[in-house]
Amino acid sequence: MGHNLGSLYRKQLFYSILLVVLIPILIISNLVLHVRSFNTVLNKELQRKAVLFSEGFSANVVDYIDQPNTLNIKINSVMEAESLVKEITVYKFNNDTFSAVATTNPEKELSILSNPASNLAWKEKRSVAFLDSFGGDKVWTVIIPLKDEVGNFRSLLLTKMSTADIDLLAKNTAQQTLIILAITIFFIMLLLINHFRFVGIAKLFYRLKNINDIKNRFLYHVAHDLQNPAVTIRNYSASLQQDVSLSKTQKDSINTIHIASSSIIGMVNNLVNLSQLETGAAKLNRTLSNPMVVCQQSIIDTSNICKEKGITIKTEVSALQGLCLFDLDKLRMAINSILNTLISQMSHGNIIISYKPADDKNWVISLFSPNFQPVSTQLTDSQTYAPRENSHDVDFASQMGIGYWVAEETIRLMEGKLITNYEPGQGTNIYIVFEAGHVAKYPDDSEALPPSTK
Repeated sequence: MGHNLGSLYRKQLFYSILLVVLIPILIISNLVLHVRSFNTVLNKELQRKAVLFSEGFSANVVDYIDQPNTLNIKINSVMEAESLVKEITVYKFNNDTFSAVATTNPEKELSILSNPASNLAWKEKRSVAFLDSFGGDKVWTVIIPLKDEVGNFRSLLLTKMSTADIDLLAKNTAQQTLIILAITIFFIMLLLINHFRFVGIAKLFYRLKNINDIKNRFLYHVAHDLQNPAVTIRNYSASLQQDVSLSKTQKDSINTIHIASSSIIGMVNNLVNLSQLETGAAKLNRTLSNPMVVCQQSIIDTSNICKEKGITIKTEVSALQGLCLFDLDKLRMAINSILNTLISQMSHGNIIISYKPADDKNWVISLFSPNFQPVSTQLTDSQTYAPRENSHDVDFASQMGIGYWVAEETIRLMEGKLITNYEPGQGTNIYIVFEAGHVAKYPDDSEALPPSTK
């Protein structure tokens, strides 16, 4: 089992480390691809805008190709109106060369244009666009061949449009995406850290489950091993009690042995029941019945030990009775366990059992003893214990004894509650509470109720 757990843990650790590496890589790769795709779209859109701008402006250039001063005024006014345009230059074809006749760039006045892009545009008589640099900025350069009024190509229009705006937009988008990426990876790391913790918890759970299974098997076998000698001692002591030749002192000693062996058998039965409850082997078979019938059966079950200790059990029957949905055998086992717990810690006195509605939502089986004080003889204040609702309940159940623990688990299995209330000077009430959803009320119940035991 330990080897399998270690192997499982190593596999989970490898899987977790793989996730730590792969998930950020996949997210970053996805981010890079999207940012590149976004930049490509923006650049294509700017390129299209630069080409459309150049084509739209080319009509004005053709009309003033022979008027350089007027053409200079027009191209400068256009560039002032369009902030993205960094340069407009018009070249006239003359003697197999392109010389500048109008430009917004003073450095290009009377310059000669000769590059592969201009040659390609002139040769194929179409616009050519390419990325270039201008004053340290990235620009789209568009070269368009221009026709005169008779359809002859006489000039070239060169336009440079800046990509600064889209570069800034792309940069801001990338920064925002990186921030979101960092936050995403942070939460993913938290998730993976929790995953590591849950792997450790799972490993601990398997170990605890293994230990719990060993404990349950131990309880089951120990209980069965103790049961046989305890039954033998009880039966032998019972037969000795019938021997008339024994003195009173001898009979008292034998009676003590009989009570002790009966208590051991009860404890052993509780161990077996607890083992079944802990392993989930206990199954429910619910039926509608009057709980007082079960209480009467439990009174009969404990009558011998009550007689030996001088304890009287009474029942109080309420005028309003009802049929409760529960497992007859399980409820009988729970009430027997509670009665045995009370009787084992009492030397005399009485116990009163009643069944009545507590309110509109709950019906209660009450076991009251004015002579029983739970846990410690030094209690001076009123105390109420509701198992599974407060942190100290487990301690209380363990101090009350294994019988109380079995009763608590059995009633929980039937979706009820076991509550113990101690009032100094008045006694102890142990309540078995069922919610109204588990009770069918019959004020005129025809089922025969057990007689009150006075």
